[in-house]
Amino acid sequence: MKQKMIYIVVIVSASMLVLASCASGPQSDPVFRDDAPAVPPSSGGGAQMPSQQPSTPAPTPKGRQLTGKALYGRMSGLSYNGCYPDGSTFAETTLSDGRLRDDAGGGSIVGNWNVSGDSLCFDQNNQQTCVLTYEDNRGLHFYLKENGAYIASTVCPMDMSAGPSQPVPPSQPQGPAVSGMKGNQLRGQDLYSQMSGLSYAGCYPDGTRFKETTLANGQVRNDENDQTSASWSVSGDMLCYNNPGADQPFCVYVSRDRQGLHFYEKESGQYVASTVCPMQP
Repeated sequence: MKQKMIYIVVIVSASMLVLASCASGPQSDPVFRDDAPAVPPSSGGGAQMPSQQPSTPAPTPKGRQLTGKALYGRMSGLSYNGCYPDGSTFAETTLSDGRLRDDAGGGSIVGNWNVSGDSLCFDQNNQQTCVLTYEDNRGLHFYLKENGAYIASTVCPMDMSAGPSQPVPPSQPQGPAVSGMKGNQLRGQDLYSQMSGLSYAGCYPDGTRFKETTLANGQVRNDENDQTSASWSVSGDMLCYNNPGADQPFCVYVSRDRQGLHFYEKESGQYVASTVCPMQP
């Protein structure tokens, strides 16, 4: 679909943070462990932070902290982009197998990630960095575990002022996001798994057609002209598209039945596209 797409942002550029264990020793699950000890302060072996890292006292974190399994569930399979205090940007995916993919650098694997206790940890080139992750109604915010410095965000440019912003309420079990949705709604990791690397064709209500692939590297390819000019990600239970020049991503809820996939606009619930053509109400 040519109108859509999104990123979700987090930490670490290919030249900085990267996935990995925050604690040494064997682990039954290399990506998530809720019994990990606290991470000791770095003694020079940690990842390099932006040179503009604030030297003032740590600000009050923005939003609600994500911890343990909730943090793991939020980050696993997530494609996101963001920025650092100096304005430099990143785009990456914390793959569900524990690897970190640099989506701004051609989709190369640049390290590993995991959740250790309540920390999101990255390891790259034998350098390790752990952060505390908060979420508000605008996006994700990352604070260095060892001193609370606000080092990255998916909200750009970063607002370095102290004080909390409006948190996102804890997620609750929900039914279909749209009344009358066809088939079963795809959510979270299931939605990501369904769409990653998927080639599909469909139509809009006016009968016009599209043919595209949501590539595993986070880009959307128009299969009619073999051009990639947009990107995609999964944010919560939404499939989001981000087109160059767009003020904000276009997000949809996705359902699936025996016939195919159906797409519903996030804000209005309008049935906007389908792989079943012609579309039926």
